[in-house]
Amino acid sequence: TIGRMIRSKICLIFGALMGICLNLSHGLDMSGNYSVRGAAEYAGQLLEGGSEKEIDLATTVLDAVLSHQETREGAAHRGNFLWNRDSKVIQDLNAVEFTLTHLIPLAIKHRDLLPEDLRSRLLEGIRLGLEEIARLDVALTYTNIASMDCCNTCLGGEILGDKKIAERGYDRFRRFFDLVAENGTIFEFNSPGYSRVTLHALHTLREHVQDPKTRLRARLLADRLGLGLALRIHPEVGRLAGPYSRAYHRTLIYSTTPYAEILADWIDKGVISEWVGKIAERESPIGEIRETAIADWKLGLTTFMGRSFSMGLASREVSRQTNPLVIQVERHEKETTGLVCSRYLIDDFESDSFFDQGKFFGVQEGARAIAVYAPRGAESPDSFAPASRHQFGNAKAALVWLESSNVGKIWTEHGEIENLPLDLDLSETLVVETGPVFIGIKPLARTELGHDSPIRLEKREGRLYFEMHNYLGPEKVFWELDRGSRFYQGQPFCAFYVEVAESSDYANGLEFLREIDQTDFTREIEQPFTSYRDDAERKLRLEATRDGVPLGLEVDLMKWELKSRWTSRGVETWPMLESPWAVQSASGKIEVASATVTCPDQPALLVGNPEKQTWAVQYYGKPGSLTFEVPTGSVSFDRMTPGCILWNRGEVTVEAMEGWGGPTLVGGRLEKND
Repeated sequence: TIGRMIRSKICLIFGALMGICLNLSHGLDMSGNYSVRGAAEYAGQLLEGGSEKEIDLATTVLDAVLSHQETREGAAHRGNFLWNRDSKVIQDLNAVEFTLTHLIPLAIKHRDLLPEDLRSRLLEGIRLGLEEIARLDVALTYTNIASMDCCNTCLGGEILGDKKIAERGYDRFRRFFDLVAENGTIFEFNSPGYSRVTLHALHTLREHVQDPKTRLRARLLADRLGLGLALRIHPEVGRLAGPYSRAYHRTLIYSTTPYAEILADWIDKGVISEWVGKIAERESPIGEIRETAIADWKLGLTTFMGRSFSMGLASREVSRQTNPLVIQVERHEKETTGLVCSRYLIDDFESDSFFDQGKFFGVQEGARAIAVYAPRGAESPDSFAPASRHQFGNAKAALVWLESSNVGKIWTEHGEIENLPLDLDLSETLVVETGPVFIGIKPLARTELGHDSPIRLEKREGRLYFEMHNYLGPEKVFWELDRGSRFYQGQPFCAFYVEVAESSDYANGLEFLREIDQTDFTREIEQPFTSYRDDAERKLRLEATRDGVPLGLEVDLMKWELKSRWTSRGVETWPMLESPWAVQSASGKIEVASATVTCPDQPALLVGNPEKQTWAVQYYGKPGSLTFEVPTGSVSFDRMTPGCILWNRGEVTVEAMEGWGGPTLVGGRLEKND
């Protein structure tokens, strides 16, 4: 076809350039950043083309890729790959996963196109890589890498005919699946970039794996993760709402593809099921979404979707790339970044990735939140010598408007502010007009590490910063900040309150500010004392109550531990998933979106869009009876095993891992038995 001819020509042109860059006649040279995994992906694209020239070039590229695998007997990471052509040693341990995730599908589909000697080298390289993956045995909470581990091990074991390797993959994926099902979502939750990696691994696994239970688990998990993303795509803002477990700065700027388009592409390619997209097409976005990643670690996320904004908060950070507090607004200029995010900044360090340098705890209900930050420093709890690594001249919590062009008027209690920078004190409330919303900020409390450290609002480098300093002065080492220090009295902190509202609901920002000031703010901070290698606690308790509705949290400053959070619901629990459109729980009965599911007290998900007459159930538990009721009918099973039931305009589709007993249908028809 014309499309194939064009693709073939592009591949050949790119291949010629790549041959020069890679110096393929001598393997990859050491003068640039051309990645080994990228070359593996390119080889697969060439073999997909299938022309003689493309196959010849793919052979050359694969030879180069395999020459960059560590194959020496006794090497610590035998089987792993160099990350790129200028790497001199195995350092990024993820290279084996990223490289095999291209080599294994290539081998499944196209190994017969390769010369016999290269085919043997490829299969041996896969075996060595899988042995390294088994030795590394990455934690299941490293979601994107663990998902590739499962995919590579299942498929690699099958293509090698090695039952032991394949069984490791099946068992590992079962445990990975159960971890998510029992908590709610993945550890690397709601990540704009890494969700793609995880879903790609799940899709590849589902496409090629021979084990039927693994195949169904891959589908269920992909749809569950896709649902969490779909629920957070705001139809007006057009972007994925926060918070983000891991997000590089480049994935947040609005020149990237809108997530609604990414979701549609996943559905077109079968990465996730069509019903997931129907949930995203709900007419009203307004509502709150709560999910849990790891309940035992008090790790969860809350997202509120307003008419023209979203606000999301994570209970805590999980990496340097975490965006724990994110506000997005509808923009007048669609190419601009209507994004506001929190950060802890040390010495004004800002890389292209704009990493957070703090530790975070927070609580949110609706469009109200309390955020608490502390600087994140190096500690050595296994040594009696303090780390003495807390060294800086500038340390502060911040709320950052990534593009100050989206900022309109600014108010304090004294009225509209004309000039910046603006210094504030702990008693002042600030309101910033941002597109069609008002963002209100109230400093609550902080630890002073110097003297007269400022609280300030200022513009610089095209951004607007609200900053609460713990310290601003000459650079120094802070003896008192290390947990192992004999001067330690707890972590220094900054705490602030944030509230967002539609500007159309108020005459101006000053009216919104006065409403915030009607809030009763409680700050309880236990007096400092020195703690050295003991179990002493020093409590920080913050609460914001208005119209009888509380919002608060309690933190132990000594261990930096989240003790409790509370809202109008009472003490906050860790729901698997709660929203107006989808609920996951192990309660035995779930009601949402005009539908009900009754089943054993095992993890199950119910999701629906009554406007589209589409509902779905995912059941993750032990076999048992299950009844699924929608406004137009019901379906009952004497025995349901882990699987999915879809009700789409009266058509009922069932997939189950170990079959089912029944069903009894009322008002619907069974379309498919899988």
